[in-house]
Amino acid sequence: MLNAKEAGLVKADARYHGIVSASPLLKLKGFDFQRSFVPDYLHAICLGIIKALLMIWLNAKTTDPWFISKRKMDILKVRLAQVKPPHEITRTQFNLAKIAEWKASQFRAFALYFFTALDGILAEPYYSHFCSLSYVLQVLLQERVKKTAVAKTIPLSESFVRETEHIYGQKYVSYNFICCRICLLL
Repeated sequence: MLNAKEAGLVKADARYHGIVSASPLLKLKGFDFQRSFVPDYLHAICLGIIKALLMIWLNAKTTDPWFISKRKMDILKVRLAQVKPPHEITRTQFNLAKIAEWKASQFRAFALYFFTALDGILAEPYYSHFCSLSYVLQVLLQERVKKTAVAKTIPLSESFVRETEHIYGQKYVSYNFICCRICLLL
């Protein structure tokens, strides 16, 4: 398999999407960028998937099946303000109007502690779909996890990835959804 330099996609001295120069790793024979780096959950899951899903829901058209009405949005805001997360959670301000400014830790906190605020607000199967991701994260982010618990999350994470395209449509499936299972189980 050719790397990007060998394929002529990147010149050694070219600036491409803010990258000043080609990586010296391109000189390694057989090194494949796409298969050589492990995605981390904070970027792929928190800033990728959780943010993407929240943006899909909050920017929905009235014709989208996951549309949240203004009345339900007001209820969601009240619920989010009432959640009392554990003391480890330092960012607890969840201004939905400024979601583009949220940090990864806020998306993680939303998925781990604040997701129940969506109950009755977000239509099924979208709420259940998100709950499956939340559960997998809760299990895998524990300080100590038994192998049997990890084994139970495998089919759930596979189902989450598979169901994303089914319930939202292909246009919403990004790289982060594709690498989700890999990221969750590494």
